[in-house]
Amino acid sequence: MEKHFDIELEGIDSLEFIGKQYLDEVQLQLFSFNKEEYIENQDFTIDQLTTLCDNKYVYWLNLHGLHDVELIKKIGEKLDIHFLVIQDLLDTTSRPKLQHFDQYIFFTIKAIQEVEADSDRVELAQISFLLGKGYVVSFQEKSGNHFQHIRKILRAKGVVRERGSDFLQYALLEGILEEYFFAIDKLELRVNELVKFENIEKADPRNLFEIERIKETLHELKRSLQPLKEAMNSIEKGVAGFIDQQSAKYFADLKDQTIQLVEELDFNIHKLESGANLFFVYQGHKMNDTMKTLTVVSAIFIPLTFLAGVYGMNFEYLPELKWHFGYYGFWAITLALLVGLVFYFKKKKWL
Repeated sequence: MEKHFDIELEGIDSLEFIGKQYLDEVQLQLFSFNKEEYIENQDFTIDQLTTLCDNKYVYWLNLHGLHDVELIKKIGEKLDIHFLVIQDLLDTTSRPKLQHFDQYIFFTIKAIQEVEADSDRVELAQISFLLGKGYVVSFQEKSGNHFQHIRKILRAKGVVRERGSDFLQYALLEGILEEYFFAIDKLELRVNELVKFENIEKADPRNLFEIERIKETLHELKRSLQPLKEAMNSIEKGVAGFIDQQSAKYFADLKDQTIQLVEELDFNIHKLESGANLFFVYQGHKMNDTMKTLTVVSAIFIPLTFLAGVYGMNFEYLPELKWHFGYYGFWAITLALLVGLVFYFKKKKWL
């Protein structure tokens, strides 16, 4: 046991932030509420944090910025967070995951930070949560408007004020999923535009490049949603004792929403793959038509070239060379051969 403790202390000392720093200073916000009271502290400091586990309020501690390792360590000490969780918090490149502990659930997901205007690109940012009895702590990689509507509901004495931390967690996750719905709807409009036959018919390679870019974006969104679906499935099964049965059904709804989003992503990926295949099929068809036309033209002119070559030879005793109607006879044979070949190719449906 002592050896394990020494390893944990050594792990805490070696913690470091992995990712890009977006803010100069970490911003802390603490929201304390119950059915009758609401306190919002926008200038909160970690030294003011005593406990988030009393029964007077439900607490939501929100943090913007993860680069201050010492501050994250202090939060971990005050909330008795395992150092492996702190390690995952500080690594913004880690895969989304869910971990269960006796006093809390930790999970980290990728949220849509921004959908670039008139672009196929979606910017993702890591958001991690600690869900415990009577509190939620959210760690955001950078500032965003993911939870602005939740703040408005809390200030207006909405339904969130009447529930516990588990329902608050549900509301926060639902806000993140709403942004996924918005982003996928926006991308779907572009997908439908790209796979229209008239756009495929243009055979513009730039459309193919855009198809591949959107496919990459959709795959990235799918990779971000799959762990969330697993997490909601785990929570729905009631693995955490501080999530009551009434709130579990809301997490089941989140799982259904996540499944719907993944299915929409798969559907759009399939449409893009079909569009790309149709693009290549159409390109191949056009190439075949071109080659067929060139082959037919070559086949028509090969015998004509042969005749011209024969009568262009400089032999003195060429039979038809002294014939008075030789020139007209040559053209008559040439035109007859030309008309005959064209008729034959049309009959064979090669033209």
